[in-house]
Amino acid sequence: MIDLAELTHCIASTDLERRGASDLLLGYMHDLQDILRQSKLKALVIDTFGNRIENLLREKYLLACDAIDRRSP
Repeated sequence: MIDLAELTHCIASTDLERRGASDLLLGYMHDLQDILRQSKLKALVIDTFGNRIENLLREKYLLACDAIDRRSP
Protein backbone atom coordinates (compact mmCIF):
# COMPACT_ATOMS: atom_id res chain seq x y z
CA MET A 1 0.00 0.00 0.00
CA ILE A 2 2.92 2.35 0.74
CA ASP A 3 4.31 1.70 -2.75
CA LEU A 4 0.98 2.71 -4.27
CA ALA A 5 0.89 5.89 -2.20
CA GLU A 6 4.44 6.84 -3.22
CA LEU A 7 3.74 6.12 -6.87
CA THR A 8 0.55 8.17 -6.74
CA HIS A 9 2.48 11.12 -5.31
CA CYS A 10 5.05 10.87 -8.12
CA ILE A 11 2.31 10.73 -10.75
CA ALA A 12 0.45 13.69 -9.28
CA SER A 13 3.58 15.83 -9.12
CA THR A 14 4.59 15.19 -12.74
CA ASP A 15 4.63 18.44 -14.72
CA LEU A 16 2.92 17.73 -18.04
CA GLU A 17 4.66 20.66 -19.72
CA ARG A 18 8.10 19.23 -18.95
CA ARG A 19 9.92 17.47 -21.77
CA GLY A 20 9.88 13.73 -21.24
CA ALA A 21 6.75 13.80 -19.08
CA SER A 22 5.02 11.20 -21.22
CA ASP A 23 8.02 8.86 -20.96
CA LEU A 24 8.07 9.36 -17.20
CA LEU A 25 4.36 8.57 -16.94
CA LEU A 26 4.83 5.49 -19.09
CA GLY A 27 7.53 4.34 -16.67
CA TYR A 28 5.12 4.89 -13.79
CA MET A 29 2.59 2.71 -15.62
CA HIS A 30 5.14 -0.10 -15.75
CA ASP A 31 5.94 0.42 -12.06
CA LEU A 32 2.25 0.22 -11.20
CA GLN A 33 1.86 -3.02 -13.14
CA ASP A 34 4.88 -4.46 -11.29
CA ILE A 35 3.42 -3.49 -7.91
CA LEU A 36 0.08 -5.08 -8.75
CA ARG A 37 1.76 -8.26 -10.03
CA GLN A 38 4.07 -8.56 -7.01
CA SER A 39 1.28 -8.28 -4.51
CA LYS A 40 1.30 -11.73 -2.93
CA LEU A 41 -1.95 -11.10 -1.12
CA LYS A 42 -4.35 -9.85 -3.75
CA ALA A 43 -6.25 -7.66 -1.36
CA LEU A 44 -9.37 -5.96 -2.63
CA VAL A 45 -8.02 -2.60 -1.45
CA ILE A 46 -4.82 -2.99 -3.50
CA ASP A 47 -6.76 -4.00 -6.60
CA THR A 48 -9.30 -1.21 -6.18
CA PHE A 49 -6.76 1.56 -5.62
CA GLY A 50 -4.41 0.10 -8.21
CA ASN A 51 -7.09 0.13 -10.89
CA ARG A 52 -8.15 3.66 -9.99
CA ILE A 53 -4.55 4.88 -10.08
CA GLU A 54 -4.08 3.18 -13.45
CA ASN A 55 -7.09 5.00 -14.91
CA LEU A 56 -5.89 8.37 -13.60
CA LEU A 57 -2.39 7.68 -14.91
CA ARG A 58 -3.73 6.90 -18.38
CA GLU A 59 -5.68 10.17 -18.39
CA LYS A 60 -2.59 12.12 -17.34
CA TYR A 61 -0.48 10.34 -19.98
CA LEU A 62 -2.95 11.41 -22.68
CA LEU A 63 -2.78 14.99 -21.41
CA ALA A 64 1.03 14.84 -21.57
CA CYS A 65 0.85 13.60 -25.17
CA ASP A 66 -1.51 16.47 -26.01
CA ALA A 67 0.97 18.92 -24.47
CA ILE A 68 3.71 17.49 -26.70
CA ASP A 69 1.49 17.90 -29.76
CA ARG A 70 0.81 21.54 -28.85
CA ARG A 71 4.55 22.25 -28.55
CA SER A 72 5.35 20.68 -31.92
CA PRO A 73 5.54 23.13 -34.83
